[in-house]
Amino acid sequence: MPWYTMPSKTLATFGTSLWVPWTLRLIPAVSAVILGLNLFGKTNARRRRFSCMFLWAVLPIVLLFPFLVATFSPAVAYVAAAFDQQRENTAYHIETHYPEIQSQWKQSIPIDPYDEIAEYAPDGLTRGYVDPMQSLPNGRPFNVDSADFFQLSSWDRVVMEGMNFLPGFLASVHWGWPITVVAVIASLITMYLVRPEAFFRDVRRILPWYVAGGFAVLLVLIGPCFVTRQISVWLARGEYERASWAAHVLSACYPPMEGDTPFMLQIAESDLHTGRTTPGVQQFAQGVECWRSNRLDLARTYFEQAVESSPHNYLFRGYLSATLVRIGAQLFEQSEPAAAANVFDLARQVFPNHLQATYFAMLSRAAQGNFDQSMLAAQDLRNLQSYFRQPGLAAMGQSFVHEAWADYRAGKLQKAWHAYRQSVDVGTWE
Repeated sequence: MPWYTMPSKTLATFGTSLWVPWTLRLIPAVSAVILGLNLFGKTNARRRRFSCMFLWAVLPIVLLFPFLVATFSPAVAYVAAAFDQQRENTAYHIETHYPEIQSQWKQSIPIDPYDEIAEYAPDGLTRGYVDPMQSLPNGRPFNVDSADFFQLSSWDRVVMEGMNFLPGFLASVHWGWPITVVAVIASLITMYLVRPEAFFRDVRRILPWYVAGGFAVLLVLIGPCFVTRQISVWLARGEYERASWAAHVLSACYPPMEGDTPFMLQIAESDLHTGRTTPGVQQFAQGVECWRSNRLDLARTYFEQAVESSPHNYLFRGYLSATLVRIGAQLFEQSEPAAAANVFDLARQVFPNHLQATYFAMLSRAAQGNFDQSMLAAQDLRNLQSYFRQPGLAAMGQSFVHEAWADYRAGKLQKAWHAYRQSVDVGTWE
């Protein structure tokens, strides 16, 4: 039973895979073998103690599955956050513009309602946009903003943001993970039912390791925040060599930093003054500046150069795909649906299975009058919902509506009626 699902084409484009959940799937198999040997095979006190210690050791590993993915496979965590945000943006747009989208004529749908915003967040993301489509996911959402973080009321962020127990990541979790958690705990209970007197002795033995592991996790989460703050101090003082050395060491030791926009801008600044070359970073920094000033065509050029220099960098591809989506939205509002659809298709090549680009491509093709291509985009949008535990109802409904229009235009009235019925009745979904 799988622990996690995600489109393989998307992961391959980002140069990653689901190797972490695949590896952790060995734990329930080993646990079952150990439990079987202790219950039905010949064993002794030493072997039983070893079996219990093994189960105690794997329990936090299983529980911290989201944290392990974010730490050792950050591209997967980034793609999960991006998918979640794209799903929310798509649902938001459908809900706020439902009458126009439901209509067959789409020349007047506003899909790019951006206003000029002067205030920007430190990571290059905008604040104050009325429409959430403007935002981008941060590859490393956890950060110590101020001393207020160390108040007890703020430490829920350690679990949510630091350990990656975010809705975006959990949306693609399947039953393999919770079943494994229950299986490991049940195995421990079963082992101690046989010898209950050993429970407190083993707890005393394992507790120091749990405490040490907890401190290690906190150090991994909080340590990079202090390092990046010190790098900012060195850059302000003009100590570029020291800042560059620290930034590159941190990037090599802690992979999630590659998805942190402010950190990548720090590397770009230090490299600029020290002469070091990090593939694509300078182009990325220039692209972010253009993104901030809403110069999308120039930002697209810089991001394309960054992706060309580092094809598997998920942060570069995320910015490029978001830029293309915004450019396509502007073309659509300029009554150029064909050109907009081409740009959306390009965004889907940069970020395969990009939900928002697929949805906008579906709208653009329908506005263009190309209902066959609109139906293909609608089918892609619907197929992507299978990777989430709960499909997006708004996106599913609109995909069936657009398929119904294509079937109606082709004279397939029975199929058109069936597709339209599926758009309004969840019980008819196959």
